[in-house]
Amino acid sequence: MSGPSRRTARTRGGARRRRGLTLAETLVATVVLGAGVAVTGAALASTLRAEARAADLERAAGHAANLLARLAAGALPLSDASGDLAADGDAAWTWSVTVRQGALDSLRDVTVVVGWERGGVAQDLTVARTYFVDPEAPPQ
Repeated sequence: MSGPSRRTARTRGGARRRRGLTLAETLVATVVLGAGVAVTGAALASTLRAEARAADLERAAGHAANLLARLAAGALPLSDASGDLAADGDAAWTWSVTVRQGALDSLRDVTVVVGWERGGVAQDLTVARTYFVDPEAPPQ
């Protein structure tokens, strides 16, 4: 075999020129590609966690709004209370209402906390509102 090998070819001046990649170049390319895949995977995982957190917060906000509406309508007494959300289809979720005297006799500071667990970690959403209580109205 007197012709040029597969890895080299002759240029016009007769010098040999290499073709292909060396092992080191291939390893560097593989490491760079692997790092890119790892970063992409981490970004995807982070996005999925954020999406789940946003869905949980949206669900908790709906439950809190429902509890506040019940308080405003008088379906729940304006006093400290707690329970779970089994009646709303979320038995693993909990709620609590704390009522404190406001800045004036006719105001009540109400705090609603909706709690749940995600991945073994307790999560909660707290919403605070101030309610007017007519001092001349009969007690509920």
